[in-house]
Amino acid sequence: MSTPRSGSTLLMEMIAEQPFVLPVREPLNLRRKYIEDTLGLHKWEEIYSFDNYQHIVKYLQSFRFNLTVDSRFKREKPFSHTWHPVTSRLAYKILHGLEHKADELFKDLNAKTVILIRHPIPVSLSREELPRYNAFLQSDVSEFFSKEQLKFASQSLKSGTQFEKSIISWCFQNKLLLQKSERNLLITYEELVMNREPVIQKLAEYLNLPKPDKMLLRSLKPSGSTDKSSQTNKELLQEVQKGSASFLQLINKWKGKVDMEMVQNAQNILNLFDIDIYTAEEIMPSPKYLISGKN
Repeated sequence: MSTPRSGSTLLMEMIAEQPFVLPVREPLNLRRKYIEDTLGLHKWEEIYSFDNYQHIVKYLQSFRFNLTVDSRFKREKPFSHTWHPVTSRLAYKILHGLEHKADELFKDLNAKTVILIRHPIPVSLSREELPRYNAFLQSDVSEFFSKEQLKFASQSLKSGTQFEKSIISWCFQNKLLLQKSERNLLITYEELVMNREPVIQKLAEYLNLPKPDKMLLRSLKPSGSTDKSSQTNKELLQEVQKGSASFLQLINKWKGKVDMEMVQNAQNILNLFDIDIYTAEEIMPSPKYLISGKN
């Protein structure tokens, strides 16, 4: 479970290369018509309706029987690095809902939840659309936020900058995820990049994955979402693959794209939502959220 533009494609591909794993990519993304048709829900508010939770669980369970899934749903290409002729485990990449149900999914899908979070500023700088902003304000999950938080978000929707609204959207989604992080495995993108080996080892142990070395090798390659990256970023990823560039460059390049006013504005919003995993001006997350215990 993650936010768009947070490294979820790379993490998914690392897991999907493991034996017997069948990837299920973004099964709640209503911007894809075939998902909307199959799921039978048409608005983001419906994804967050408490009454629809069991319906969504049954939909996710249907992927256990791969042939019953709509033929338009993306499948792995035969003989690609994430294709397996025999599978016995599903890896769901969920970016568009159910953040408030991470614990229940543990039971209802016989699953383990991995939460992936990235610093709000680079995520916000790279997002062009915020399809669920209204849903957080108007759906059942609004009850998880204070009146002050909802009022500020409503005002920003009318008069705020795109950057401000993106930070708020990040806070909506990740506040819900952080509330569920104690019983699940929390990984930050920055630590995954900077301290790969201990993070990957922890991930392998948590999910009982047999080949962590293969995940480590995969982590050194650009993800399948690099088509959304700038040419400069693509070149940097290629250099990292060669081992000739610092991993730090992958996580701090956003620093040159913001001014102090933007950073302070982001910090004010983080404070309003009582989120302490990041401070706006720091690149790495708070040490208490690190798997390796190193900053």
